[in-house]
Amino acid sequence: MADGVRSGEGWRVSPADYAITRPATFAVGPPRSQYITMRDGCRLALDVYLPQAAPGSEPPRSKLPTILILTPTTGASS
Repeated sequence: MADGVRSGEGWRVSPADYAITRPATFAVGPPRSQYITMRDGCRLALDVYLPQAAPGSEPPRSKLPTILILTPTTGASS
């Protein structure tokens, strides 16, 4: 079921309605892209998205949860 569904099917409060009650406390800045070279010479591409203060709110606290998404690829390494 899509998060934008407001019919109430399957949800007590739809995700779209819940999101309205929880405004964002920070914004996400543009990604900073870089490569990290591993000990075996393999290079990993890395995109880092850092939180920034949302308009009218305090800056994000210094420690925030981290999300790591790995997307393995096949083929020759460069």
